[in-house]
Amino acid sequence: MKAVRVALGVAVWAVVLAAGLCVTHSAWHGSDAWGLGAWIGTRGEFALPAGVLLVGLAALWPLSLVTRTTAERHLAFRNPDGEVRVRLDAIRDYLGRLASEFAGVESLRSVVSVRSGRLAIDLHCRVQVGRPVAEISRGLQERAKNCIQADLGIAEIETIDVTVREFVGTPPTREPVVRAPQPGDGPSFEEAQPPA
Repeated sequence: MKAVRVALGVAVWAVVLAAGLCVTHSAWHGSDAWGLGAWIGTRGEFALPAGVLLVGLAALWPLSLVTRTTAERHLAFRNPDGEVRVRLDAIRDYLGRLASEFAGVESLRSVVSVRSGRLAIDLHCRVQVGRPVAEISRGLQERAKNCIQADLGIAEIETIDVTVREFVGTPPTREPVVRAPQPGDGPSFEEAQPPA
């Protein structure tokens, strides 16, 4: 459905731009290249401003997309006192501070989006080598969920994914494991078979 709306919007934009350019060109040059001579002849004083207006509207249309995109950068929810809007950038910055709570997490960057009115979070982190990744990931997910729900009052969370982008540091040195020899571990030699 969204693709149809986009296609219709682009088609309307193209028609308005083309009409504006045709009217402006015909009024400016006085030509009848597009069959607009009769209309411009009777309304000549309005033709050029009308054409410029159409071209201007077509030029301003992409700016409305920027405004719409900015509006989509908020998560809005209602409470008994009114509506609350939280910028996704603010949630991202808030979650980035969780790195200091986890030993072994060098840095944390979050990507926050809204899908069907629910929050989708992807935490990208750098982890020190030798730290338990599964434990850290589970802890990050639980802590992020608790912060979003308790501190910000946002209950609708779709997913919280953790992506380890990089391991940093040098691996810890480990002592080699030496196993005591077992009976029968000695070298075995095959007896030579006499030629037949």
